[in-house]
Amino acid sequence: MLFSKTHLRFVYGFMAVFVFGLVPCPLAGQVLPKIVTESDYHLWSTLQLESISNKGNWISYTRTYKTKKDTLFIKNSTNNLEYAFPGSNNGQFSSEDTFGCLSKDSLNLINLTDGNKSVIPNVLQYEFTSSGLFLVTSESSLKNLLKIKIYGNSGMLKKNISDVVDYRWNNQKNKLLYSTLVNGKYAVHLLSFKQDIEQELIIANVDYPLNNLTWNRTGTAVAFYGVPTNSKEVGDILYTYQISKHQLHTLNPFSQKIAIKIDSNPNLQLSISDDGGKVFFGIYSPKAIDKSVFDTNVEIWHGDDKRLYTHRKQLASLDHVQLLAVWWPNTNRIFPITSNELSWGMLSGNQDYAITANPLTYEPQYKRFADMDYYLNDLRTGKKWLFLQKHNGQSGSITASPDGKYITYYHDSNWWVYNIAQATHVNVTKDLQGDWDNKKKDPGDELRFWGNAGWTTNHKWALYYDYNDIWAISPDGKSKHRLTKGKEKGIQFRFAESSDNTEIKVNYSGLTSASYNISEKILISAVNLSDASSAYYLLDFKKGERLLTHTNGAISNLLKARESNAFIYQQQTYDQSPCIKYMTSETAKVTTLVTSNTHQKNFKWGHSEMIHFKNKYGSPLNGALFYPAGYSKEKKYPMVVYIYSTVSGELNHYVNPSNENSIGFNISNFTTQGYFVLLPDIAYDSGNPGISATDCIVSAVKKVIGMDVINPLQIGLIGHSFGGYEANFIISQTNIFTAAVSGSAVSDIVSHYLTINSSNKLPEAWRYENQQYRMAKSFYEDKEAYYRNSPIAQALNIQTPILTWVGLNDTNVQSKQGMEFYIALRRLQKKNIMLAYPDEGHILSNQKNQIDLTTRIQDWFGYYLKEEPIKPWMINSNTTAKK
Repeated sequence: MLFSKTHLRFVYGFMAVFVFGLVPCPLAGQVLPKIVTESDYHLWSTLQLESISNKGNWISYTRTYKTKKDTLFIKNSTNNLEYAFPGSNNGQFSSEDTFGCLSKDSLNLINLTDGNKSVIPNVLQYEFTSSGLFLVTSESSLKNLLKIKIYGNSGMLKKNISDVVDYRWNNQKNKLLYSTLVNGKYAVHLLSFKQDIEQELIIANVDYPLNNLTWNRTGTAVAFYGVPTNSKEVGDILYTYQISKHQLHTLNPFSQKIAIKIDSNPNLQLSISDDGGKVFFGIYSPKAIDKSVFDTNVEIWHGDDKRLYTHRKQLASLDHVQLLAVWWPNTNRIFPITSNELSWGMLSGNQDYAITANPLTYEPQYKRFADMDYYLNDLRTGKKWLFLQKHNGQSGSITASPDGKYITYYHDSNWWVYNIAQATHVNVTKDLQGDWDNKKKDPGDELRFWGNAGWTTNHKWALYYDYNDIWAISPDGKSKHRLTKGKEKGIQFRFAESSDNTEIKVNYSGLTSASYNISEKILISAVNLSDASSAYYLLDFKKGERLLTHTNGAISNLLKARESNAFIYQQQTYDQSPCIKYMTSETAKVTTLVTSNTHQKNFKWGHSEMIHFKNKYGSPLNGALFYPAGYSKEKKYPMVVYIYSTVSGELNHYVNPSNENSIGFNISNFTTQGYFVLLPDIAYDSGNPGISATDCIVSAVKKVIGMDVINPLQIGLIGHSFGGYEANFIISQTNIFTAAVSGSAVSDIVSHYLTINSSNKLPEAWRYENQQYRMAKSFYEDKEAYYRNSPIAQALNIQTPILTWVGLNDTNVQSKQGMEFYIALRRLQKKNIMLAYPDEGHILSNQKNQIDLTTRIQDWFGYYLKEEPIKPWMINSNTTAKK
């Protein structure tokens, strides 16, 4: 057991008092629930499940507060024993023996067997080795260096390493690579943690820094750069060390004739192949954009430039271009992978091939992701050939199988597989009854394919998502299996994020597919598309899915213990604050370990239900309806409608009341103040985003009016960003809303179409022709549609008072859009107020401004929907206060 010095043990009951204060005793008779007020908001905390110990005997979780110190907890899963660590973070279990966490500048350790506690001061970071036999800490020392200390499982200090510049663990957490600086000399060392500690010197007595310490995925090799003071002239130095051979290889431009210039800039990741035989690194290219073009007094904008002048000027600020190359240390061969022209690059699963492309081939164009021609490069022979022409440039549209044999890509509404050895293309999803992308459900929006989920570990099956289900398809397309039955059940199945081997890692410009072991049951998540409830299932490759957990609410963050069948997960509904559930096997009874915000029972609270409505085409849609706190059938209530696109999935999410909201909107603030809140979904027609939104939102509101629970003369509308655009437009088409609010919103889609984005320096036209605004055509192909769906063009029809707000530093939707709408409404003598926040962007980040906006929006709706007294800020300088 690690560390048994100072005994400190608390049972759960005492800790509840110790940390949170005295629990009030119930008064005689029944205590009626109170109305939540602003002064009560500080009582609410947010629960977050963190981890489970290897055998499942312990869990860790955090409670975060707005006004109190955040606290990390660990709890025994069987006897309710609990420890609290106020102001702590980075909690880790070491088997079932020890738990550690950082608090300020100290490491707190608890012996989980006897409750003994100890503290190690001045710790910046720490890690338990995978065996649990060692604890490794780092602390700051003189001259911005680190000191590493290694403790054994008895708590005894076994090794003290000073003058550490940097260090990196391998993925397996049993080896540590670190660099030192002693008397002006740099060195790199390797520690291996077995039954004892083995130390190995890799390189020493170096006059220049050694940085970018890097492991390969399998832990068999490391690499790093050397950066001499004069390296800008000839380049940096590259090192790699193959651990099993105890062999260091060096690529040194100062002593070797090298045709390239090594660039250690960390913008391009240094990496090593899984077998340790190849190192991928950055090289310097002097062929940057000609800066002299921008040194004149006049800007020259060519209509056929591949990039806009603004974008080229932004890129010209870079000193050079960093490209990707590969080095075989055993033969000292170097091969440049990307070039100034073919600057897009990714690797095959076994890193024997590279895929490259030119992002500018089809520019100028007006999609979010430009099409590209993809070339396959055999890194062993240098052979290169075009294998995919004018293909979608969206991330994930092309991925590599982990074994390096195949490339799968999405083309022409189907998934294809390219066999590298045979140079053949096969459409593997043709004739299958699956919706592989969003085109049927959301025409006009950018192409969103549901995805290549990965491959099986035996490489026999590629795994794909359609809208509902998971499919396994052989690379030759001859064998196809739908593994789940989501279509029949109205469920959407996906591999769970917490499943082993599900991480899809960045592969330079592309992605590497995940691997799934189909000989074992695989954890998958499920969402009911009708009521937004969620669950977890276990997937058997041969038998299909089997329910593991179920609730009428939302389940998330399921974790399984590594060495047992114990599971933990979070569960919540809108009226039940998140709790942590525990189960010891797939069939065991579920127990509740932790419940948050138990004080809610002392207050009136609302509940939620899913409503179902149809648009003008008869398409079924969902809307999340949140009831006011203390709802009575005898009353008619005001309602606030929040809009964006598909938002009904929030039905089962618990929302802490708070005035600190980045867009000024909080569901629970409104329900506790006596409002219904509606979050309806929107289905879009291509070329009619505003008209589609109006149709769906009005239909949803009429559905609720028909329920006879709201006052039809007290309905408000609120939206932000794209939802703000929709709010601006909708009130020009209907008078069903008594008041409206929009923030960071587009008001003139014609001028916005022709705007250059302040952040990425690209034109906004792609948002209309191929993305969220769903026009699907250019302005010049269908001017009437643009004017028909533009709030400013329709502003004359507006009768609804509207409060708008902008961040004056908004680089996403420029604040001039809000200004123009304000001027249009002012000229038309429409009732409107605009709030402009200096130094704020697309959402508000300053706490004071968040509170201000939230309060003013509530004032606005309170006046128009609840007949509350008008607030002074709502009265112009020319009149006295009157309704």
